[in-house]
Amino acid sequence: MTRIKHVLILPALIFILLIHSGNLFAQQDANGWYWLNGRPTGNTLNWVDIPPSTSDFYALGTKGTFAKSTNGGSFWSINSQVGLFDAALSRRDLRAGVFFDANTGIVAGGALVNLIQGVVSKTTDGGASWTNYQYNDTSGSVNGMHFINANTGFICGGTRVRVHKTTDGGATWSDISTGLSGTNTYNAVHAIDENNIFLAFSTRRLYYSSNGGTSWSLITLPGTTGGTTVTDVYFKDANTGYACGNPNYFAYTLNGGSTWTQSNALSATQGQRDLNYSAGVLYMLGGSRSYLYKSSDDGTSWDSIRFYDSSNVNQPSLPTFNKVAVRGTSMAIVGSNGHVTVSTNGGSNWSSMNYSVNSGSNFYQSMTTLSPTEFWITSTGGVGSLLRTTDAGSTWTQIQSSHSVAIFQLDFGSQDTAYSCAGNVAGSIGQVAKSTNGGINWTTLPAIALNHTYLTLDFLNGSTGYVGGGGSGLPANIYKTTDGAATWITQALGYSASVLSVQMVDLNYGFALSTNFHRTINGGTNWVGSALPVGTWTNMHVLNKDVVFINGSTAPSNGNPVVYRTTDAGTTWTNVSGDMPDSLTVNRTEWINLYDGVAGFTGGLVGRTTNGGMNWSVSNPGFGNISDVALTDRNTWYAVSSNTTSYPIGRNTSNLSSISVNLNVGIEGFWNGASQVIDTVTVELRSSSSPYNVIDVAKTVFTPGIGYGSFEFLAAPAGSYYIVVKHRNSLETWSASPVSMASGGNYNYDFTSAASQSFGNNTILKLGRYCNYSGDVNQDGVIDGTDFLLVDNDILTGATGYLTTDLDGNNIVDGSDGLIVDNNSSSYIIVLTP
Repeated sequence: MTRIKHVLILPALIFILLIHSGNLFAQQDANGWYWLNGRPTGNTLNWVDIPPSTSDFYALGTKGTFAKSTNGGSFWSINSQVGLFDAALSRRDLRAGVFFDANTGIVAGGALVNLIQGVVSKTTDGGASWTNYQYNDTSGSVNGMHFINANTGFICGGTRVRVHKTTDGGATWSDISTGLSGTNTYNAVHAIDENNIFLAFSTRRLYYSSNGGTSWSLITLPGTTGGTTVTDVYFKDANTGYACGNPNYFAYTLNGGSTWTQSNALSATQGQRDLNYSAGVLYMLGGSRSYLYKSSDDGTSWDSIRFYDSSNVNQPSLPTFNKVAVRGTSMAIVGSNGHVTVSTNGGSNWSSMNYSVNSGSNFYQSMTTLSPTEFWITSTGGVGSLLRTTDAGSTWTQIQSSHSVAIFQLDFGSQDTAYSCAGNVAGSIGQVAKSTNGGINWTTLPAIALNHTYLTLDFLNGSTGYVGGGGSGLPANIYKTTDGAATWITQALGYSASVLSVQMVDLNYGFALSTNFHRTINGGTNWVGSALPVGTWTNMHVLNKDVVFINGSTAPSNGNPVVYRTTDAGTTWTNVSGDMPDSLTVNRTEWINLYDGVAGFTGGLVGRTTNGGMNWSVSNPGFGNISDVALTDRNTWYAVSSNTTSYPIGRNTSNLSSISVNLNVGIEGFWNGASQVIDTVTVELRSSSSPYNVIDVAKTVFTPGIGYGSFEFLAAPAGSYYIVVKHRNSLETWSASPVSMASGGNYNYDFTSAASQSFGNNTILKLGRYCNYSGDVNQDGVIDGTDFLLVDNDILTGATGYLTTDLDGNNIVDGSDGLIVDNNSSSYIIVLTP
């Protein structure tokens, strides 16, 4: 199983990554997330400004995005937590704003339908914190904002917003839309003074008030009939004003709006969206062509400035440009997909500030993590739909795939051989592709089955792997190959449904998720099904032969998120949804042990737990639906999204200092060749040098199949430690050598795989696994006659229950226990230590 391959991560490596990824970490969101592609953001930017007496750039965009640069646009801080809440802790789109200086600004935008109030958000510390002020009690979307001074300003927008005015810097607002239709949507507002106000409206029309909004009159702009939506209106003084619209439209007035003259930018082919006037020059922007139009004669004639930065090949493709800001020689243009282009010399030279590697689609379906620094991203569709990074997201390489539909999963069976599955459920399209040169080139394989959409795959090596999928009314089949996809063997689960996930632990043992939960112990020759907890399931994560997590929701729609865990291969399930928020679905989870996991939700939420799901810390990176997550170490996790924003790859970090150690331990008497009796085990971390002092202690209950447990050490600092396993009636066993451990690290150690894993080879091979010797009943470090006598006495009395003399864990002390201690005492088995 190679969906994610975990390795140990040391702080030195993380430190190196931080040094070489400084451009990423300068763009941290307020809630801890970093954009790894689409930098500085992939969210559409609707507004940009350069506050007076500064050269800083401030921008607003979708999903509550506030972006700020204080160094000419090279680095941006991102805050996606501004404005009103949307579902799942994300925020509504921001569309309009004003900054009076470097610190004080007001912004506004969308609102939830039927929300009880509409608000503007104000900052007095340059965007570090925001306070919401209510403008009405019926919500609505704000499209335009204009202030004539720091106190007096106006907003306009959708049907509930209409037109509002403030005289106290946004703290309180009054509705001044008397006489205007309640169904109108206004795109922009401009006030010459408190009395003379203009509103941009549809079909070449403006509304005008000469009395501060007490009454309004309609102005129809000149031009051909129909079609033109006026997107912006601006007056440089009481007489001279401008209006632009979509499609390509411009008109000006020289008499305060009494009459207007149409004067389109002749070379423009796209709709105009924004006007900006600075130092005697009028600027107009819009559409998807990289041209800024300017006029020095109030729009009578036009010149154009091309602002495309041909030196940056990694910028959003074909963006729509929404807003231009000009202040002195500083200029900034923003648009869709997070587009940012700036000039610091009055437009003579331009620089695109984006890093947006396009993979044929701006949305992502899955992640495949091969190491802490190398992982692959699949897109939701299109040719060329793979992205690869080898430096933890600092840079990306676009890889051409052979798929023409959404790639659901990518898996490396070996360093060179990789497979991908793709499809379109609605179109009953399914594709499987193969690469034999490390994912660089791909070939689509012949169809495995008609009409199937392939949702999942897992390859154990370059030749042997499994593919699953299905579709409406189709059988829930798994397809296995042992010859590198030359031929396939059908493994039917026995009903009609889609196979959502198939994950193998080794060549024989694995799990499948469909309508039921399935397990195989013979490479899929037989899949044994068992019932799932009540819910609608979307995916699973297999940690090992015992531990599996499934995720989904309590109902197909309007359900609550659920995650269940089994530690006995599906026999029993425990709900580990903890305090997840309501009305969401968990699309994916990823776990590195029993305690540390990450979950991706619909609505853009990502959850992180460090206590096995009892509690979840949730945040929204500013994305849409989270399609996949990855947890590469206890302090680093990733998320990708499949809709509503562009280039959504994010990373979040924490600073856990506790050390997690995950062990596989066999206990001789408790192991019967198929399962191990559940029991509590204590583990010590001991110093690597004499006298080998105990540094920290933890305990847990091992799983019944493979004897797996996770131990968290809260007090041990970074260091090199012997791992010492203690159990109530088995011999204390030390790791073969010290293990170097870093603060916050996650370490896996298997005592059962070889005798050499224990110090002095001090384990016994029993029924296929190496086990700690049973029989040290009095825990004195030696299995001898004293232990035998204790067991023998309880045999004679017929003792039962949870006793140290019960060496096989069946709660009965009898001859089988005596045989174990007799054999080991005869061999005089003792603890071996350094």
